[in-house]
Amino acid sequence: MVKAYVLIAAALAAEGVIAAEAGLAGACAQLPRTQAQAYYLGAADADHAHAARRHEGIPSIARDPATGRLWSVWYGGITPCEDSNNYLMVATSVDDGDTWKEVLVYDPDGAGPVRAFDPELWVSPDGKLRLTWSERTVPLAGAQGGKADFNDLAGHSDHPLASSDRLMMLTLDASKEPRPPYPAPRRIGTGVMMCKPILGPKGEWFFPVSIWWTKASAGLLVSEDGGLTFTRRGGATITEEEGQTYDEHSIVLMKDGSIHSWIRTDKGAKESFSTDGGYTWSPVVAGTFANTSTRRAVTRLDSGCLLLIKNGDRPDVDQGRSNLTAYVSDDEGKTWKGGLRLDPRPWASYPDFALGRDGMVYTVWDHDRSGEREIMFGRFAEADVRAGRPVSPRTKIGMTVTSKSKPAR
Repeated sequence: MVKAYVLIAAALAAEGVIAAEAGLAGACAQLPRTQAQAYYLGAADADHAHAARRHEGIPSIARDPATGRLWSVWYGGITPCEDSNNYLMVATSVDDGDTWKEVLVYDPDGAGPVRAFDPELWVSPDGKLRLTWSERTVPLAGAQGGKADFNDLAGHSDHPLASSDRLMMLTLDASKEPRPPYPAPRRIGTGVMMCKPILGPKGEWFFPVSIWWTKASAGLLVSEDGGLTFTRRGGATITEEEGQTYDEHSIVLMKDGSIHSWIRTDKGAKESFSTDGGYTWSPVVAGTFANTSTRRAVTRLDSGCLLLIKNGDRPDVDQGRSNLTAYVSDDEGKTWKGGLRLDPRPWASYPDFALGRDGMVYTVWDHDRSGEREIMFGRFAEADVRAGRPVSPRTKIGMTVTSKSKPAR
């Protein structure tokens, strides 16, 4: 096995330890900061073996339109926590998702203080697989402990909680398994992207990137040259009173040319619109569906309707992170109908999607991140969502990409 170790010179100004960001109290390692970091990119070695993992979740999925090959990515680590031990895992499937093979691991610095988290997959118009994720070198808590005060952060994108989140991208061949020598990841901006990019009306790449806890946080990172360069463009503002949290916003280009953004808050799903290509955004308003404080997935299907995957077995109910269900809208998101339940269990959440040319929807989500560590998979058609049950011959729900007892091989 070839190991791809690359040294990156990186001066880390802060000193001290990385505190656990979430999870079980006392279970997360507190590791000293270092003066340089090394990343690992390659097949899983002993340090990143499935048997050593205690946390896996937050998945994404993509499909190569040329070959039908599926890709999934998620992150995890050796503690049952979201902390500095987190790294990425990538798997692929060549049989429409029936079986999966883990082919790649990315770890930003081994036992160092950098966390890799919140990955997303997208096949760009040039046929390349774009893997993005964020890296952080500071604790989630504020300098004085606890969540940082909104008023201290509003408008200050250079605050450590915002500016330390480096948005990274790795470009791969979507048609085949990655082999060494691997391309080098590169930084494309600042922030976190938790939902799919879309194409703008002029072919621009619109990446829904959030700079957490800032004013105009739920914005866009835009490329007008096929991914060579990116610039920040506007953003919706969510105040503390409106429930600002991790925005995790989904974006869709509407039939009237506007951009619609669905945003996570601690006070239900919120929405905002832009009519000038993302430079300015409307004040946030309550969403047309109920959802707990978690990610949802929204996209436009080839038929023209909108697809929504969220928690709750009715569009208007908040049932926590359970009853993960798919809905469709025929009126640009004003109302939602159907209801194909993907997973009724508690702690089933964070759906993502990829679309097939034949109308199939491929989806992944996680379940019980620090217990069963399941990355779930399903495929279905619009007809299944409208019927509220599987009616398409190729539909299969409840398969796994990987789990504690069944790793992707």
